[in-house]
Amino acid sequence: METLLRSLVRVLFGFKSFVSEELGSETWNLLTEQQYELLSKNLHKTRQLFVHGLPGSGKTTVALKVMQKIRNVFHCEPHEILYVCENQPQKKFVSNKKICKAVTRKYFMKHDFAEIQHIVVDEAQNFCTKDGDWYKKAKTITQRRKDCPGILWIFLDYSQTNQLSCSGLPALSDQFPREELTGTVLHEDEIAQ
Repeated sequence: METLLRSLVRVLFGFKSFVSEELGSETWNLLTEQQYELLSKNLHKTRQLFVHGLPGSGKTTVALKVMQKIRNVFHCEPHEILYVCENQPQKKFVSNKKICKAVTRKYFMKHDFAEIQHIVVDEAQNFCTKDGDWYKKAKTITQRRKDCPGILWIFLDYSQTNQLSCSGLPALSDQFPREELTGTVLHEDEIAQ
């Protein structure tokens, strides 16, 4: 019975896959119970969060969904939410969703973002501080409004890095609050196949 109920929870909290537009047909991703619980967090209480997860655990999917939730909860426009990642293809993929402003870490370090209130960082384990302290800059941007500080969620996977020594991330013991995504989900490539 418990297995059946868990399955129903996943069906009830399914959402249209981001690959649907590329395929020209509608496919659905199902949130795992863990992803749903993470997205259910009260953003007013969880303004900063480190989200660790293995490859395929849905970090980027949750990052995209949390930006949609930020828009709804704080009544934001896409130009007020910033998504920062390390590579151009990921930036382009997220930009095409039109839910936020998407930039690479290098661009982030070279520009000012006066309109940005909330930041979601993806692939943070691959970041490097050679262009400056990206983490300090992100915290400064999201904390400049004292009456209503912004959201800073950082998604990372230490198993997918070769730059631990210069990532700019706080020590693991200082990454608090922290959540872990441990389950794996189907990748969109597999869904498309």
